[in-house]
Amino acid sequence: TSSVSPFTEESLSNLNTSVSKDILSIQSNFDFKHASAHERLKDMEPSMLDRMAQFGEKFGASNPKPVITSTIRNRAGNNSVGGVSRSQHLVGKAVDIRTNGYSESQIKEWIDYIETNWSGTSLRHATKKNGGDHLHWQLNSLR
Repeated sequence: TSSVSPFTEESLSNLNTSVSKDILSIQSNFDFKHASAHERLKDMEPSMLDRMAQFGEKFGASNPKPVITSTIRNRAGNNSVGGVSRSQHLVGKAVDIRTNGYSESQIKEWIDYIETNWSGTSLRHATKKNGGDHLHWQLNSLR
């Protein structure tokens, strides 16, 4: 994982209180593969941040912590990782969470939790068989 400069309440003071609370929760309950995934949390869709914070509060105590590999991306970054042209990562409505190092039962628990708690969400588990090692989680609509 990457070393990140943590956000503080002061550094997030220009954001909505619930958004800054969610970001502080996310940074304490997840690790980040890239510092840029952490830095871009501020640009994420607030409802996605809320879901990520709740997920992190439930599963962040696991060892190892869930690792966020991608949050919001710019067009060039999206193209460089082979992202689709209308990726929800471009608008802050998607996150990728590493699945390497976690048991199938843990991943299933994550998927069940997300699917049970939030309609309007899509999940795709990209495994080594289909070219990945992460859980892609995106918002389809805002509720």
